Amino acid sequence: MAAPTTPSYRPPVRPVAAPVSRSSVTGSVIFIAVLSSLLTTVATSFVIARYVPALQPAKVPTLNKVATPAKAGAALLKAPKTKAAAVTVPPVEAANSALSLVQTVREQGSDFASPNVHPNFWNDLLKVEQSATAVANDDGSNPANTGKLAAKFSTSLDTAITMAKDIAGRSTTKETEEALSQAAQLRDMLVGIRGDLP
Repeated sequence: MAAPTTPSYRPPVRPVAAPVSRSSVTGSVIFIAVLSSLLTTVATSFVIARYVPALQPAKVPTLNKVATPAKAGAALLKAPKTKAAAVTVPPVEAANSALSLVQTVREQGSDFASPNVHPNFWNDLLKVEQSATAVANDDGSNPANTGKLAAKFSTSLDTAITMAKDIAGRSTTKETEEALSQAAQLRDMLVGIRGDLP
């Protein structure tokens, strides 16, 4: 009988890994880099969306344009001034009243107004008389001329009123009480005649 044979020992065969190609390694590196970049981008976007809006200052509302005092002043200067209505009808009634007043002063002699007493005021009254006569004689056929005559009449009244006011405001060391009283009365009468003339 033959002796049993002892099987010879054979070490286990380890599977040999397939060799990794250089292209595979490069592709893996690129994939990891892209994935890392993508994750970084997503994380950054989340942080910006979560926190940055709270740090941004609120938008300042746009203000409506408002004129500065200087511009407002310039606008007012450019604004058309309100003009009195043009006179197209001769103010005959006012003219006749002025003529009567000057005649009364003349008849009183030199007590208050004459070439020798308050001569400036007397000259002002003579101009009122002259302009009032022109208005009283105007037939109104020429509206432009009527307006000019009325304006001249108003100016002469203003000048006389200013002088009468000046005399009435003087002290008793320069004027008598009677003169002051007469000046105040004439001032008020002239103002009444002046009325609403342009």
